[in-house]
Amino acid sequence: MKKSTGAQALTLLLLAAGPLAAQKKTFDRADFKPVSASPVNFTPYQKTDFAAAGTPDETPITLPNKKTVKLSEYLRSLNQVERSLASMGFARNRPQATVVASRYKLSTALAVSGVAPTAVAMAAAAPRKMNTQMVARFSDKQLRIERLKTLRSAMVAAANADRINALPNEKFDRTFDVSPPTFNVEGYGVKVVAKFVLKGETDPFVIAAADRNEATLERLMKETNSSYTAGINLTASSNLPELGGLTAYQLDAEFTARSNKTQKHSSKARLQIMQQVLINENRNDIAQDNYSFNHNRALTYNKLIGAADIFTYGLNLFMPVDFYLAAGNVGANIDVELKRTGITGTMGPRASQSILLETSLTELLGAGGELIGNTVDAGVGGELRLIEGGLDYGFSAGLGINNGRIVFINDMYGEANLSLLRGRLFTYYQYPVFKCGTSIITRFKDLSCWELRRVENELFNSGSAVTFSKKVVDEDKSEYVSW
Repeated sequence: MKKSTGAQALTLLLLAAGPLAAQKKTFDRADFKPVSASPVNFTPYQKTDFAAAGTPDETPITLPNKKTVKLSEYLRSLNQVERSLASMGFARNRPQATVVASRYKLSTALAVSGVAPTAVAMAAAAPRKMNTQMVARFSDKQLRIERLKTLRSAMVAAANADRINALPNEKFDRTFDVSPPTFNVEGYGVKVVAKFVLKGETDPFVIAAADRNEATLERLMKETNSSYTAGINLTASSNLPELGGLTAYQLDAEFTARSNKTQKHSSKARLQIMQQVLINENRNDIAQDNYSFNHNRALTYNKLIGAADIFTYGLNLFMPVDFYLAAGNVGANIDVELKRTGITGTMGPRASQSILLETSLTELLGAGGELIGNTVDAGVGGELRLIEGGLDYGFSAGLGINNGRIVFINDMYGEANLSLLRGRLFTYYQYPVFKCGTSIITRFKDLSCWELRRVENELFNSGSAVTFSKKVVDEDKSEYVSW
């Protein structure tokens, strides 16, 4: 039997914490619960159900899977499969073409009921674009100026140089936890830990009213000790039954703009996915006044992360299954500008990762040890997206000039949009049943005479996704300075 790959694009944010494939796991018979525990009577198929009584047993027929078998071989294989299903409560004359024979025990409580079991066929996850309004807000200088015109004004004290220079640095720290609760469904777990950071301190200084322009502001700030930092951290990890814990997506980014001409800006960003580093910036030596960091990186990959032998009810054998982690367009978009007067930018981590199931099962045996693989095909299928989506973060901090006045810029926007735990995983086997009476010898090429019966053993079925959508912060706290 050929190696079978399901139509699965199973989204999961995973990075192997160790060589999972080194030790093969087992989903044993006891790990599954039969859907029906009451056996039903079974009446074996006879040759006369499909052909005339005098038809030789050796007569070849071609099945819908393009394999050729002897009539007696087809009859024997069909009876072996249907007898096993009858012992599990599935009648030979059942109306359903597809049935679920068993479910992984952790899945039973949350399995979707009243829905015909079919292979999930979700559209491929498309890259999620960053919030366009947020990008404009933190990249369009003219738009920022228009926003400043509406800022609240504080009392402006007399410009006493000695008093101003003696003022302590004004510090601020805006840190927001973006972490949703840890989700666990049917033994599958997803944990996302994330935060947005905007912090810093402003060193007050004297600037004459007549000199309040952007050029003078930058020149004078080079003599002060102000600093402004923006950062984002995102770690996503998951847990798979029998395969263990996996940590996948890790982004740590922190950028600091320093005003003093003798001090250096710092730019740090590290994005690691599946043991592959996509972004690795670690600089503390940026001496120039202005520095831009602009990286939009995405990764596509397919990597083996584990293997298991999975018991298959009905055939009563173990199916070897490999678990692959695949992804398209998983990465981050980072655009940051550092100046002596402050920092501004946007960051957008994105995830679109998948698990692919593959089986290398090559032979199928009946209860008596006979090969039944010409009649019965087996494989894996389904789709499970554990996490899909991303974060949007925009920020601006520092000093600016508006209408001849000094403005402390302190603007921050952050949101999270994630879909978690959606989909279905299963193993299956399928076989054809001839439905056109005793004419199998003359009509086996007529595909309309065949019903393809399918038996699935469910590993996971979450139903609908858990959605975590939250605007974490959207507040411009900019104001005119009071010194």
